[in-house]
Amino acid sequence: MKEYLKGYLDNNYKLLKITLMCFFIGIGVGIAIYFFLDDGIKNEFITSLKNTLELSKKSNFEDINIIRNGVISNGLLLFFIYFCSITLFAPLFICFIDFFKGFAIGLYIPIVFVVFNSTNPFLALLFLSIIPNLLFIPAFIFSATNAINFHYCLFDKEKSGYVVTIFKEIALILIAYSIIILSVVLEQILTSNIINMYIGV
Repeated sequence: MKEYLKGYLDNNYKLLKITLMCFFIGIGVGIAIYFFLDDGIKNEFITSLKNTLELSKKSNFEDINIIRNGVISNGLLLFFIYFCSITLFAPLFICFIDFFKGFAIGLYIPIVFVVFNSTNPFLALLFLSIIPNLLFIPAFIFSATNAINFHYCLFDKEKSGYVVTIFKEIALILIAYSIIILSVVLEQILTSNIINMYIGV
């Protein structure tokens, strides 16, 4: 496993650097954009998160199933990434998806901070965003990097053995998706524990 990771990092250093850069630039832009948003738009985002928290707290997650929603949304995300990989502009499209996903997380961070400001915003941020993303981000970047590699394999005229390449890629998708689902399960557990901190205003 250690040798595989070392080889993977060596072989994909440039692609990993690009995908990570797009992702973290997206996070930075998302955080920065929040502070330039109109107060009305900010309040809509804050109210949306508050309503979700209140509904989750009252129904004990019966009406909002984080695991089910995460399985569906992340399955669609991986499908879209690999759909882009068969297009001519795959690297550009996938880097844009990286940026947009980072942007969404970046925008979410200050909203969580504001909503939990009256209790413990740092702990809420740790449980709701940072810890789950310790699993999600590597799996997501792994998928994005593999999808770009897959694109180059498909469009390499000298490449042969496409069936083997496709089955290998399916195995990599399943590994990444399993880690992402694990991050979703972790998010559900942590959200269940942190929800009692939320005090509706």
